[in-house]
Amino acid sequence: MSPPSHQSRAQQLFELADAQARYFTARQALDLGYAYPTQHHYQRVGHWQRAGHGLYRLTAYPITEHEQLAGLTLWSRTRSGETQAAPSPTTPP
Repeated sequence: MSPPSHQSRAQQLFELADAQARYFTARQALDLGYAYPTQHHYQRVGHWQRAGHGLYRLTAYPITEHEQLAGLTLWSRTRSGETQAAPSPTTPP
């Protein structure tokens, strides 16, 4: 089986980020085939915005009112992917 094409990986990343309020983790990108040097490249050229340690955001999207809460949820994950924090409906913006 051949590795996924660039277009296929980009589509998978887009779908993942779209489901997570435009955010994704460095680990998720690595699992899709984006090696760490490639991640740094996409950040450097402006396609990805660093939103925290190990956390990125697709820059093609406008920022929405509460999306940072989704980013915080992803950022709180352990190395095994377990979420450590989740905002409640009463969390202030």
